[in-house]
Amino acid sequence: MEVPQRGAPAFDRASAPVRPTCFSSSDGFGLLPRLARSKGRNGHAISPTHHDTEAAGQEYAKGRRSHMLGSSRATTILPVVDAERAREFYSHVLGLHDLGPSGDGKYLFDLNGGFLALLQKPEPTRADHTALSFEVSDARAAIDALTERGIVFEDYDFPGLKTVNKVCVLGSEKAAWFKDTEGNILCIHEIIR
Repeated sequence: MEVPQRGAPAFDRASAPVRPTCFSSSDGFGLLPRLARSKGRNGHAISPTHHDTEAAGQEYAKGRRSHMLGSSRATTILPVVDAERAREFYSHVLGLHDLGPSGDGKYLFDLNGGFLALLQKPEPTRADHTALSFEVSDARAAIDALTERGIVFEDYDFPGLKTVNKVCVLGSEKAAWFKDTEGNILCIHEIIR
C-alpha cells in the first residue's frame, strides 16, 4: 500500500489486510462492530462486548483460560490540537507509515502490528505520563538520529528516575523521553539483554 499524499482519498479500512477493531461503530458498541447485536432476557439489545465478556468471565471462572483481546490489534489514540502539524511530525520526523485519514477524521499510522490514531481536539490534553513508547534496538543511536531531526529529549531528576545524557536505565531497559508537537510524552526504550 502506498503512503497517501495530501488530498488523497480517505483510508479505506475494508481494503486493509487487517482492520483495527477499536473504532466506534454506528451502533455505538465500538469494540466489536461486525458482530450482530444480541437480545437480552428483557428483549433489549445488548452489546456484543457485554455478551463476550460475560462468556469469557464464565470460562475463566471454570478454570479455562480465555484470550479475550489477546489476539486483537491495538490502537493508541492521541489527542492533538493541530492535526496537520502532528501528522507531519509523526510521518516525516518519526518516520511512521501514514495510512491517511479514517472515515471519522482521525489520521491513522501503522505501528507494526497496531495503529496510532491522531484525534483532533479543540483544547490540548496534557498527560503527565508516557502516552506511547517505541522499542528500539539501540537507544543511543535512536537518540542521535532523532536529535538530528529536531527532537529535543527531556532531562529528568526524580527519586528513582534520573536521566544521564538523556537516558535512564530502569531495570532491564534504557529509556529516553521527548514530546510531540502537541505535548504528548513519547518514549524510546531499549531492552538490555
